[in-house]
Amino acid sequence: MARGKRLRADQRLPTLQFAASTYASPRLRLPPPPPLAASASASASASAGLHLHQFTYAGPPSPLIFLFPPISGMGDKRLKLTTEQEKLFLETCIEETVRVGYMGVSLQRESWAIVGKKLLEAYGMVVEQKQLKNKYDYLRAKYLAWSYLKRKTGNIYNPHTNMFTLTNEDWDAVCKVHPKAASLKTTPLANHELCATTTTKMAF
Repeated sequence: MARGKRLRADQRLPTLQFAASTYASPRLRLPPPPPLAASASASASASAGLHLHQFTYAGPPSPLIFLFPPISGMGDKRLKLTTEQEKLFLETCIEETVRVGYMGVSLQRESWAIVGKKLLEAYGMVVEQKQLKNKYDYLRAKYLAWSYLKRKTGNIYNPHTNMFTLTNEDWDAVCKVHPKAASLKTTPLANHELCATTTTKMAF
């Protein structure tokens, strides 16, 4: 097999040569990276109890911002809202059903986008349409269970605590009809008046 022609020196590609001592030299020190400093918006978010972490790169050439969406439990896609967040959620749902109506027994697609935008602007929450709809359906079922218990005789409802007093056997019987009633055993239904309003307006 014939060997290729040897290139002249001026035809060869330039090569880069590095002295091994450059890497082995103890005098070579890379400057440490500039520190990360928490931004003012991150401090405000933390004081508000939000799961929004924002850091600003303090060094040159320009600030770098790292934004992490709120996390409600590793791998947990359920939407968890505080009483105030739930209030905004329900109020926006009512406004949207009045503005553009319903899609079946749920909100219009464009309405879910507006509900999500309100939560983002007010609380920095990034949520999906499916999460919003699941929360909507969950509150519907929970309110139906609450309303069912509220109508039961026997003075089992305490208006001061918004809780019900039932025996374990009674709770088991209620949960067979209304599975979402199980949470009412330990947690009252917040914003039940708004839930009642949405039910009256056939939003659920």
